[in-house]
Amino acid sequence: MVQTKALYNMLRISASTGTPVQAEPWALEDLRAVPIEQLWKRLEVFDIRLDAKSMTQFSAKSDTPEEFTDLIVSEDEEPSFYDQVYLILFELWRRLFPERSTLSVFADELDHQIEKYAKEELETDEPIQNALAELSEILDEHVDRGMKPKEAFDAVSDYCANDLESFLYLFISNLLDQENPSYAQELTEEFAPYFLKHSTFDFLQIRLQNFADPIEANKKLDLLISKKLSLPLLFDVLQFLVDSGDHAIFLKTVRQIFSHLKTEEELQELLDLSAEYFARLDKDDREQAILQIKGRRKSIQHELNSSDPDIIRLKEILLTSIPPIK
Repeated sequence: MVQTKALYNMLRISASTGTPVQAEPWALEDLRAVPIEQLWKRLEVFDIRLDAKSMTQFSAKSDTPEEFTDLIVSEDEEPSFYDQVYLILFELWRRLFPERSTLSVFADELDHQIEKYAKEELETDEPIQNALAELSEILDEHVDRGMKPKEAFDAVSDYCANDLESFLYLFISNLLDQENPSYAQELTEEFAPYFLKHSTFDFLQIRLQNFADPIEANKKLDLLISKKLSLPLLFDVLQFLVDSGDHAIFLKTVRQIFSHLKTEEELQELLDLSAEYFARLDKDDREQAILQIKGRRKSIQHELNSSDPDIIRLKEILLTSIPPIK
């Protein structure tokens, strides 16, 4: 179950990316940007009068900002009243008591760093690296208390607005793209126990092995592609094959992708990657044949149809010998 702070972070992040969100302005505001003096004044609107000294005193018996909010706000108040006060008290707790971090406070900071990473606002990856190290420790603590790895990961994920699994995959993938296998290996080993029998992490391990043993990596990739994979992962595999891998695996990957294709955007991605693949192999005839299809489809927006002549033609180009180009 998504926790309260994570829910409001989700709404705010969605709104910041242009996704239509039906919510009151207060629910979408980033309180990190509000001066602390204004936060105290906002509490007064709800007839709550606190300052740093009194909050320190009253919060002594609370272990979390959630417990403190329950102490301050009556059970009879409307949910929107409670949530507005909670968000303000949470931000005050975060600023005033850095030494009293809680799971919700940690997750909020992790979400903040992930946002900055996604927007390329981090000067270095150190804040993300520190957050991931702490995340690993928190997960280990949950497991040490008797939780199964997946249960531990799900429990922590409930406090995060971002999809942690997707972010870890993206972050490690970027490390591999940047040819930083040592740190990628470290993170993969730390988090692999939480993704047993998970194809995305299997693929990361294959990419890691490719640095040391490309032949063995191709063997494992061939086994992986024999499974039913999601379309995003199949495209990641195809991107990997642009730079390395053999043609037999390329054919298997493309066949799976054709079985998934539903939108023009997906077809365009297949066209781009396939053209890039054949350009690397210096197969100019195939590359140009693919680019001709792409050029014809610049204004097409409708859903795909398996009988589309361009799709039939693309299958001929990718999966069989090329008929003479007219």
